[in-house]
Amino acid sequence: MPVTANTSNPEAGGHAENARDGTEFWPPLFGYRLKITDTLLVAFTALLFAATVFLYRATRDLVQGAEITAERQLRAYVSAAPNIIFPFDAKTTVEMGFRVENHGQTPARNVRCCAVVDVLPYPLPPNYIFHEPTIQTRSGGLACGEHVDIRMAAKRYFGNDEIKKVLVNDGCRIYLYGTLKYEDAFDRTRTTQFCRSVVGCGDLAAMTVPDPTPHQRVIAFDIADQHNETD
Repeated sequence: MPVTANTSNPEAGGHAENARDGTEFWPPLFGYRLKITDTLLVAFTALLFAATVFLYRATRDLVQGAEITAERQLRAYVSAAPNIIFPFDAKTTVEMGFRVENHGQTPARNVRCCAVVDVLPYPLPPNYIFHEPTIQTRSGGLACGEHVDIRMAAKRYFGNDEIKKVLVNDGCRIYLYGTLKYEDAFDRTRTTQFCRSVVGCGDLAAMTVPDPTPHQRVIAFDIADQHNETD
């Protein structure tokens, strides 16, 4: 009687299935069996997502940085600086002329300038509190490279003692200070604070006598260490 092999041996089938499982699954982890191909696909997808997010953020930061740089290079920069002082004495208020100028590459709109002429301590004490200017001296626009000359008078007469001291820088000086506000081409409101003092000298003393000589005099101005900021 012929002998045939038993191909339905359950032990043999179990060994074959275990062999397949050993190649398709990771070793058990906390009682869970994870398929190798599935976990690799998930890991690759996660890495691809992370790389995409990183690339997006890097591109966004690069674009924002380029926009900020372009804005800084092209925006309007408006400044104010005194350039003349007119004759004065104890019966004539001090008047100072100053120039408001746009040094930027684009126009400045709605330029407003408020300024004060007064005698203040020299040098200024730390964290000196300036009186807020209340008189608006300019309103309009300035094209790039354009300027306007403004004349501002003190709100009070300076006494003889004050005048004598400012002529020799004896604890006080004549100051021009104020604030500029304007809108640039990027629709941002900008603010510039300025503060200059008149250096006491012979040319300044000549401005306190009646009918000073008509030729132009060079009056020196110093930039104060406070109230000179821009955004």
